Amino acid sequence: MVKTATHITEVVEDDLLEKWIKTGRRHAEAFQKRAYITQVLELSLDTWPSMPFEIPRPPLQQVDSIKYYDVDDVEYTLDLNTIIQVDTASDPGRIGLKNLQTLPTTTLRSMAAVKIRFTAGYGSAETDIPEDVQDAIMLYVTWRNENRAAEDSLPEHVKNLLRPNRV
Repeated sequence: MVKTATHITEVVEDDLLEKWIKTGRRHAEAFQKRAYITQVLELSLDTWPSMPFEIPRPPLQQVDSIKYYDVDDVEYTLDLNTIIQVDTASDPGRIGLKNLQTLPTTTLRSMAAVKIRFTAGYGSAETDIPEDVQDAIMLYVTWRNENRAAEDSLPEHVKNLLRPNRV
């Protein structure tokens, strides 16, 4: 479909198209502050967050682990099933404390004391990405083909397609 939109018929340009698609996706993800393709991410915090806490880079699929480190750099893993409630239905997703639960009172190290590992994205295939985002990426690729010497950033008309669902 991209080859048709860009009017590229040469097989030698396939690698260039793939590069532009990946670059367009990365730019669009950064602009919208979302994860499109399923990916495991890690958020590093200096202290425990206030609860409920929004997990960045929606859509949230799951929270894989929450680890924390004391002043002696000893690593602990929070029991997600007992203490944490995960809300994947909200956009962005959130974590909160289950009823009557509290966070550990261990004295934390001063930096990067809490690490939240999570999985985010619409799915594992490019077809899982919302159609309006796919259209924006295709528009970016077409623009790159027509403006090969242009700087590598999202043009305003592509941003306009992405703006409504920006976090």
